[in-house]
Amino acid sequence: MSSFANCGASPSEISGFLAARDKLLQRQRGVALDAAVIHAFWMHLGLKMQLIYRTTTNNNKNNNKNNYKSTLTASKACAAALSLEMMRLTSRSLSLFCCCFVVVVVVVVVVVVVVVVVVVVVAAAAVVVVVLIVVVIVVVFVVAVVVVVVVVVVVFVGVVVVAVVKYVVVVVVVVIVVVVAVVIVVVVVVIDVIVVVVVIFCYVLFCALLLLLLLFFFLSLSRSAGPLAEAEAKSFCQPEVVALVTTGVVVVVLVVIVAVCCCCCMSKFKWQITATSNNTTIKQQADRHNL
Repeated sequence: MSSFANCGASPSEISGFLAARDKLLQRQRGVALDAAVIHAFWMHLGLKMQLIYRTTTNNNKNNNKNNYKSTLTASKACAAALSLEMMRLTSRSLSLFCCCFVVVVVVVVVVVVVVVVVVVVVAAAAVVVVVLIVVVIVVVFVVAVVVVVVVVVVVFVGVVVVAVVKYVVVVVVVVIVVVVAVVIVVVVVVIDVIVVVVVIFCYVLFCALLLLLLLFFFLSLSRSAGPLAEAEAKSFCQPEVVALVTTGVVVVVLVVIVAVCCCCCMSKFKWQITATSNNTTIKQQADRHNL
């Protein structure tokens, strides 16, 4: 707000605008509406102009007109300075959220390419299985991208509440992790046992990238959402909260690893039983034929 100092406004006008902005922030507990900020600023200056008009005596009409014109000029200059500050804030927010969106797209491409290469080259699975895996992963990440875009739009519109967005994003991330874990367990049961280590590695990499994306999202939100929203977002980025989220992700990863290993052992044990049964049947038929 340093540009307001050179726009011709008095300290009382600037303090009045800041007080109106703080009231908006305290009432909304998030990002204040740009239109509401402008409206509050103009209302403050309008009230001051009415005060000047009413308190000036009729014997000093020329001085009254000069005060009115100077106040109107100062209000226009301060409105221009306010627009400049808003443009800077919007540009910074847009760049941060574009980086967040690019990270999501990169994660989508990396995971899809790795899974397709592993399934096609290593496992040599059927085309139907490959298409199913790709479709599920793309759908999950499209949901994540849509959530990020919706949050960006809501932030720019100005009706976002950081606490609500925080919990919604966390729930979406947990749902995505669980869905991908279930898909991996099902796929490993269908595919050959050779791909287990590669799939587990890809899943751990996926969880790590998703956690980094989540932390980056709240960091970008805290830098562009105002003082109170910044405090809300930074409260999520505190070490104990980060440790809690990381522990949750690690627990999910370990559960998936155990489930995958159990499925692989059951599949291998079933294959051995089937092979032994087939060998026994063949031997019995051969013995019967010899008889």
